[in-house]
Amino acid sequence: MSSCQFCGSPAEPDQLLCPVCGQPPHLDPAEPDLLTLPPRRRRRRWLVGLVVLLLGLGGLGGLLYLPSYLAEREASRLRRTVSDLRTIAVALEGYALQQDGSQGFYPVADSAAGLARHLVPKHLDLVPTTDAWGAAIRYQCWQEDASSKGCDTFRLVSSGSDGIPEHLEIKGYGERTLAPQQPGGDLALGPAGLAPRPAAAAGAANVTPPPAGAAKPGPVKPTSGKAGGRS
Repeated sequence: MSSCQFCGSPAEPDQLLCPVCGQPPHLDPAEPDLLTLPPRRRRRRWLVGLVVLLLGLGGLGGLLYLPSYLAEREASRLRRTVSDLRTIAVALEGYALQQDGSQGFYPVADSAAGLARHLVPKHLDLVPTTDAWGAAIRYQCWQEDASSKGCDTFRLVSSGSDGIPEHLEIKGYGERTLAPQQPGGDLALGPAGLAPRPAAAAGAANVTPPPAGAAKPGPVKPTSGKAGGRS
């Protein structure tokens, strides 16, 4: 039979506490148990365990929130790029309204950066030159109507989040592609995509005007509420 290492009383090998002193009789002095540690060391170990637990919970929460955060960041970049394309397109329409048609409607440039000398400061304070993903905004204008004397249409193109253009030739884009057809897809905007003709205005244009000699209808006189007048 072994004895307690604290008081020397006899103790069984599988006995957890000494019946005399109440201490663990077979505790290895090289590896002190938590019960025998001073209060300060016990408190320190408890705090370290709590910090590890909190860090683990925080990391798990971060992993759960990460997909939502990435999706919202991508949506924010998409909204910003669409807004920048619209801003440039509105400035181009303002530029076109001030042209007499002798040099075409839209300015000739090889990129959005090249539009600055045409649009700043009269139509824009600053021309956005890159999309929200850091790629250059592409621009090109050309003549579609043979009777025009210059550029009568244009395209503004962003290569999207993947930065890879879907068409090397800008003319291959439609006039309104502001919602990517696939993840990372391109965004494009042209004149018709910016301001499509309202249906009401188109219908009003088809109304046949009255003949030149026709008399205009006169004002309608109010009628009395009585059935007959006084004789």
